[in-house]
Amino acid sequence: MTRVTKVKGCAGSGKSYTTRELLFAAFADGDVAPWGSCIASFTRAATQDVKEGLAKAVENKHEYPDSFADVDVSTFNALCLRAAREDRFK
Repeated sequence: MTRVTKVKGCAGSGKSYTTRELLFAAFADGDVAPWGSCIASFTRAATQDVKEGLAKAVENKHEYPDSFADVDVSTFNALCLRAAREDRFK
């Protein structure tokens, strides 16, 4: 299943936190599998913040499996570059 969720807000409003919480809720409900999930952002700072938050959640809360830390988190540019290198634009 493909589901897209857009999180909008000004700088410092908690977009990264909201993204992590939405992701954890979807994982807990069984709606989304961590290994098939992708989070994309316009900035490297936001992607780093989400990656660190996911890693901390896995460390601090043992109910989250290690695969939560393996969610694909990248910028839109990196995502498109990877798709082009893998020839996914056919």
